[in-house]
Amino acid sequence: MGDGWETKRTRGEHVDWVIVRLGAPGEVVKIVIDTAHFRGNFPQKVQVFGGRFDKDPEPDAREWVEVLPPQKAGPDKEHEYEQDALRRTRGETYSHMKLVIIPDGGVKRFRVFGKR
Repeated sequence: MGDGWETKRTRGEHVDWVIVRLGAPGEVVKIVIDTAHFRGNFPQKVQVFGGRFDKDPEPDAREWVEVLPPQKAGPDKEHEYEQDALRRTRGETYSHMKLVIIPDGGVKRFRVFGKR
């Protein structure tokens, strides 16, 4: 796909992730994961972790906390997760977010909305 992030298909167990530094540390209010145009190659599930770091974090750092538990994804749509679907976010601030796709597939856009 020319616009987005697509992983190579595998036959076995596979988990892929991307870490994004937020524009400013803040409290997460809403997360949008867009699989537009990924019809046969969307991830089965998506999961999001958050953390507060001074420098770029390691993917397996202990400070990561689960913000969005694994959620079933679908083809060619925007998946919106608001406060009721998010865990451990009220009052907590994050500087980085980690999007995990299980097992593999494609994501057009990962958006995090919040307040400073």
